[in-house]
Amino acid sequence: CSPRSCGFAHEAGLVDLSLLALDGTKVTANAARDANRELKDLEADVASWLEDADALDAQEESAISAARERPVPVGGERRERIREALRQARSDTTTNERVRRNITDPDSRLMKVPGGFGQCFNGQAVATQGKIVVAAELTNEPVDRHQLLPMIDAVHSSLEAADIADNVGVLLADAGYWSWDNAAADVDCELLIATTKARQQDGRPIEEIDERIAIEEKEDLEDLAELDRRSRILERRMTGDISMVEVAEEMGVSLTRAYVLARAYTKDGRQGIVPASRPRGRRRSERVREYTRARQAMDKKLALPENRALYGRRKVMIEPVFARHKYVRGFSRFSCRGLAACTTEWKLINATHNLLRLWAS
Repeated sequence: CSPRSCGFAHEAGLVDLSLLALDGTKVTANAARDANRELKDLEADVASWLEDADALDAQEESAISAARERPVPVGGERRERIREALRQARSDTTTNERVRRNITDPDSRLMKVPGGFGQCFNGQAVATQGKIVVAAELTNEPVDRHQLLPMIDAVHSSLEAADIADNVGVLLADAGYWSWDNAAADVDCELLIATTKARQQDGRPIEEIDERIAIEEKEDLEDLAELDRRSRILERRMTGDISMVEVAEEMGVSLTRAYVLARAYTKDGRQGIVPASRPRGRRRSERVREYTRARQAMDKKLALPENRALYGRRKVMIEPVFARHKYVRGFSRFSCRGLAACTTEWKLINATHNLLRLWAS
């Protein structure tokens, strides 16, 4: 939103940065859902008639311009949007073979909304306890997970532009923003991010997960000890102190397995002989284990009474802002088309929201 509206609200004492809430809402694009086309349809059907239409327009423009002795503009806006849809569909790097682009607004996307799917943009906003929006951005990504860090940057940029020197205290976000990377991010505010939906937050077996983490940490120590033992044995073999038969006996493996480990140690060092399995089966990957630890740490933080009380404020801070946009002011659909233009429109709506809050105060 406009930094000036934040600045006016701050001068009026309405901006308290000790607690902020982040959320996103789907806003309908100025485009019909039925205007989506698959890549194969765009290439096979659209590209050919675009060329024919351009040639016909050129002929008509030449004839009309000659008759009127002045150039006449030709309406090619829709064809440019179709070309843009085709370009985006061709450049999509996902593995989804059914890539779809909207020929009315190529920047908009199909997103999950109550009752099904709609052609939308994803409006992001950060609000204070007084429901003053300190940052607003727009994206065409359906999920919120990748928007947390960019929105934190947007908050700092907005505060700096508004010449507000206060520091952000705690940022609240729902489960849509949860990820291991977000939880581990190096930011200058405290993050309280729900790891599950609200109805599931009280049902997670925290004690059982603690036990599993403790077991895995114990296994890590055992693996390290075993790795050191194997390395010492193989070093003695490389110096000629013991034979391969003795290596197999000391390791407790077959002679064939001892040869395999010796070759791996010679080639890759300690990394080649890391224990890879357990009696109960192959261990979880390190990334999964780190994710479990990060999620458990966030669950414990949210379980603290003071943090639970803070997180309980999230809904009444940010969701009334979106409700006012859509149901009081009637902003449920963009008037503009294209991500850049719609971003400006979204920021304008949030800036005027701040001015209305300032007027009401």
